[in-house]
Amino acid sequence: IDGFDNGIRNFKTTKRMSQNETVEELAARYQMYRTKSGHWDGGAFDSEIDGFDNGKHRVMKSLGELLGTPGTPAVDIITKMGKPDDIETPGQPLHLMPGPVLPPGVEPLEQGGSYNLVYNWRGKHDRLWFKIDSTTEKVISHGWYGDLE
Repeated sequence: IDGFDNGIRNFKTTKRMSQNETVEELAARYQMYRTKSGHWDGGAFDSEIDGFDNGKHRVMKSLGELLGTPGTPAVDIITKMGKPDDIETPGQPLHLMPGPVLPPGVEPLEQGGSYNLVYNWRGKHDRLWFKIDSTTEKVISHGWYGDLE
């Protein structure tokens, strides 16, 4: 862990995936990891899934860096990473997406608002988020929620 960012429990690591891997290759590896259960998903500990700075974490970190660039369309994230585990709006998470249809009782976001597409690394223990502008449907920023051990 290199440190915290702006007092929020965001963490950074020093290792990176190979610069030669394409977004498509990283996305395919992420989808493979996403199908496996580790300790935080009710399975046995698996260092490739659960280990800090190992397989799944490193792939997600690389995808965060590549897809989390401001201006990236949200649809690109969903196309590469799949349906998010959660969508959070100010005040509460929404458990829907993808799709433009809101369930009964859910009000559309005010113009100029934002929401987070959230992808779990180790259950809800550590999660990658992408902050999306609700008007342009493009990335504003990205980061990590982490419980840090």
